[in-house]
Amino acid sequence: MSRVLTLVSGLLLGLIVPTLVEAATTTGGWVNIRSGPGTRYDVVTVAWPGVTFDVRHCTRLWCAVTYNGMNGWIATRWITR
Repeated sequence: MSRVLTLVSGLLLGLIVPTLVEAATTTGGWVNIRSGPGTRYDVVTVAWPGVTFDVRHCTRLWCAVTYNGMNGWIATRWITR
């Protein structure tokens, strides 16, 4: 029973606590936003130079972002926070 309560509590907490999102800006020229964290993934869209977007989370080399209502990935070297 306590295992079920722990699971339910965790699920409810995940719905209540918002995801941490950080605003960032592209560092240079046009930046490819890809469908996954790597150059082998398709380009979803291209961000204009100097635009602001939301960073959801990052790995060492790539960040999951939301730009213009679209989700994708940008290489960390193209991001300024």
